[in-house]
Amino acid sequence: MLEDFDIPFTQEVVLVPIPMSKEKMSERTFNQSEIITEALERKFKCKIENVLERNKDSNFQHMLTKKERMENVKNSFICKKKIKWSSYYFLKYRSCIKLKSS
Repeated sequence: MLEDFDIPFTQEVVLVPIPMSKEKMSERTFNQSEIITEALERKFKCKIENVLERNKDSNFQHMLTKKERMENVKNSFICKKKIKWSSYYFLKYRSCIKLKSS
């Protein structure tokens, strides 16, 4: 599973778990993104930073297409600090998002 992530693991890489809503977290009691991020950190000796904060709850996504998922989470997060975007990878269950610098 860890090999599925297309991440060039170097010391500059920073992994960012995607925060869940409080409601979903209380139902599930764990965040898959955090678990995967921690496993990647241990295996590849990279950094983790919790720089995202959820500012809006989104609907469940298991029945949505990729395009619908992106629309569903649009504006759901804010970044809590200024970061160098080219080194940050945002981890969701079974996927990784690398944001491009503007």
